[in-house]
Amino acid sequence: MKITGRVVLWTGTSVALIVTAVSNCMPLLGAVAGLWLGYMNIERLYKEVRSISGLDLRAALKKMQRKFFIRLGIVTLIAVMIAKWQPDMFLGLIVVFIISLMVFLLMKAQQAIR
Repeated sequence: MKITGRVVLWTGTSVALIVTAVSNCMPLLGAVAGLWLGYMNIERLYKEVRSISGLDLRAALKKMQRKFFIRLGIVTLIAVMIAKWQPDMFLGLIVVFIISLMVFLLMKAQQAIR
């Protein structure tokens, strides 16, 4: 069976939601948000890289720089909102966001090599 990013995303989400329902552990809800945020970030990055592959270097760098700051702003906005209104979920969000970025990026790199 081929393990894709969506399989990891839905498996992680379902496990975290079941454990949260049983144990009432709020940082796991932050982990779900971090997992989805990391997945969406890598998917957008992958789509943007594919879209600029035909551009010249200067135009590609300018477009990637603009898109990078948009993605950074969205992640910062979500992290600040969770830190302000649900501080107990913040640690789970940050830890799983960083881990999910690494996992999904490695999965995309392996797909590109094949």
